[in-house]
Amino acid sequence: MSNSRQDLSDSVELVQACVDERPFAWQRFVDQNLGTVIQVIDQINDSTSLKLSRSDRESAARLVFETMRADDCALLRRYREYANFETFLVLMTRRIMKKSASESEEET
Repeated sequence: MSNSRQDLSDSVELVQACVDERPFAWQRFVDQNLGTVIQVIDQINDSTSLKLSRSDRESAARLVFETMRADDCALLRRYREYANFETFLVLMTRRIMKKSASESEEET
């Protein structure tokens, strides 16, 4: 089995484990995907007027994972529609960050 096919299989299994609320699945999910989420947040930070501190970056990453876990992992349940989990994760992170930024602008 090729690495990309194995990665896809691993991603599907891990997402399903989170949805099924298996022990330690969520922590494994966060550990495995935190780097990608932070990288996307940094890219957004670098390409926009946002200038996030380290603490703000950590809060943004926490928001991304909390949003993915909300409503009985509703966002993760949608993953089955996508072939590449990393692409899905990047898109969801960008959408969550965009929504958060627009909500912050409305508050000011």
